[in-house]
Amino acid sequence: MVAILGSDAITHSYKHHKRKEWLTKQIQNEVNELYDKGSTIGSFAIFPNNRIDKNHTINQARGVNSLIDDRFDLTLECIRLFYMGQESPLYEALLRYKNFFYLFENFDGYINFFFLNDLVDEQQKIKFYLPFDDFKTKPTFSEIDEYLTYKEWIKKSELIFIHTDMSQLKMYENYDKLKFLYVSVNDKKANNRYRFSENYCKLTKTNYLIYMEINGIKFKKYFKEYEWSNVFAMLKNNNKMPLICNDDFKGKLVVISGATSGIGYVVAKKYASKGANLICINRNREKSEALKLEIEREYKVECNYILADLSSLAEVHKVAQNLLELTTPIDVLIHNAGVFLTTRELTADGIEKVFMVQYLSSFIINYILKEKLKQQEKARIIMVNSEGHRFAPWGLRLDDLDWSKRSYGGFKSYGSAKLAQLLSMLCFEEYFANSGVTINAMHPGAVKTETGQENGKLYKMYKKHILDKNLKTSAISAESVYYLGVSKDVEKISGKFFNLTCLETPSPPALDMEVAKLLWEISIKTGKLI
Repeated sequence: MVAILGSDAITHSYKHHKRKEWLTKQIQNEVNELYDKGSTIGSFAIFPNNRIDKNHTINQARGVNSLIDDRFDLTLECIRLFYMGQESPLYEALLRYKNFFYLFENFDGYINFFFLNDLVDEQQKIKFYLPFDDFKTKPTFSEIDEYLTYKEWIKKSELIFIHTDMSQLKMYENYDKLKFLYVSVNDKKANNRYRFSENYCKLTKTNYLIYMEINGIKFKKYFKEYEWSNVFAMLKNNNKMPLICNDDFKGKLVVISGATSGIGYVVAKKYASKGANLICINRNREKSEALKLEIEREYKVECNYILADLSSLAEVHKVAQNLLELTTPIDVLIHNAGVFLTTRELTADGIEKVFMVQYLSSFIINYILKEKLKQQEKARIIMVNSEGHRFAPWGLRLDDLDWSKRSYGGFKSYGSAKLAQLLSMLCFEEYFANSGVTINAMHPGAVKTETGQENGKLYKMYKKHILDKNLKTSAISAESVYYLGVSKDVEKISGKFFNLTCLETPSPPALDMEVAKLLWEISIKTGKLI
């Protein structure tokens, strides 16, 4: 099925609504003003526009449902309730397109992606255009003053981006990002369904490129390098099962971070089942001790652990130093620990937490161990990365890695950290060339993990009742990480990105060696490696 995107007005003027002609004809100037000023790229909402089983699309459903009446604030309330697993007048329509909404992970991600922050308060509650009664009555305008109040609310809000070109530019960026994620633009019929003004986009593009260049983002370069064949390959690979390696790994040493739950737990058990000895890097002593007892009892191998909080520079350095002092060669080093946050947090060292745990901790360990591994003349480094690196489609903001200059979002910070990890892989691969040491990254599949437990009740509820029900078992991740760590078929492959066990081309920013080298220098300083 071809995924098609369509758009509809956030700032609905009702100019062409026959049922409201009794009102709009009395105040034509007011209606025309709202209609004209709202006809910009920033004043349209994007929804899937392909019909499923001949049912209404979201745009159609919100137009014909008398409890919504094309009001975007009411539509947004339905979307908020959908992410919470609650019924609303649009619930069935939204459910048909659940994969679209999964792209944004939660309501906060959806709001941030489309720059709709002016429509919600700090508690993520909707700021309604007019008084709201929980969909008990129809929201039709009963008098002219109600329409004028509605119009005035929209005019005062920055929602429609009429007065701010930068917001329009940001929306242009995210529109392209969404096309990369969800739409087949090779389909001519689909192209005809895009209701964004291409002429407006062309006029905007010059200023947009200037904005991106100032902020260190190579939009023009990366835009030319994106290939739809790579996107389709990613979507195809997501449905494949991993290749299986049945070789044993008896007596080998495997180091893995984040091994007490989720992917790390099943990966640890997989390697142990094949005879490998383990060193696990974990935060929790009780869970680490339980894991040690379980693995040693069940598989008769050694399972030791190092306790460390990977958000702390000092503790990451301690881990790396302990590994450096090992007399036993490290055969496989697996960077698996991660974190996902919906709100910005800084570590005690002043580093944005997701960037520190997802990227900088693995960089520091790799950097400190690089000579040891090279002298071994054989080792494999595997970084559990993600297709989520594509959520930073125009590259890293090297001037704002701590997100102090931009609005923070879970998707955005996560994607940037994963992209940084892929960029570091380019430099490490160059360093390890012809040494017998390989370094690769992999997407572990859409599987259940414990990531995100640091977030609030809303995210946890969404994860439990919506996200986890559509995810696969982490066993496929374990098979993939084992294959990449042991199989002879990949022993000479290095510097590559795998979707499970399928070789895949990452996004263009992940292949930019110039940025990778700049990030390398920043990481050395930030990681206190000099």
